[in-house]
Amino acid sequence: MKHTRFAAIAGLALVLLFSMGLLASPAKATPPEDLNFVTTTVYDVRQGPPSISGNWTAYGFINSSGDAMVDAFHAGWNDAGLWLKTAHTIEVFNDSQGSITLEAQITNISGRNPISGTGHWVIKDGTGVYANLHGQGTVSIYGELTFPYLTIESEYAGIGHND
Repeated sequence: MKHTRFAAIAGLALVLLFSMGLLASPAKATPPEDLNFVTTTVYDVRQGPPSISGNWTAYGFINSSGDAMVDAFHAGWNDAGLWLKTAHTIEVFNDSQGSITLEAQITNISGRNPISGTGHWVIKDGTGVYANLHGQGTVSIYGELTFPYLTIESEYAGIGHND
């Protein structure tokens, strides 16, 4: 009698623990998919940030477009201080569904006018439908100065997923 009662209680406890484990398990993230952004931003070299704005388009995992704003732009110059060699940017992409904050580090900038470069990017934050968006990849830039405006076209290629 004692063994049967103990076995029943132990069995019920195991069922409860197993059920709680299933209910408490985290939601599965979506599988990684191709995520690409194309941006065109215009820098007024007389003013610098926050005078940097433009537009963006995404395709792949996200299909949308909207306004782009550069929140931060830090540049490294060559030894003579004349030509851009590296850049670190934080860009915010807005559309009617939310915003995506992307950070890029471009380390291989070459040329004078036009310039080109490559680097890496990562999604730092999102709002609205992009609140759980994660992504990273490589970036290629092409820029041309028509004083006082430096127009930069950037292609961000990578992968993304939602939590």
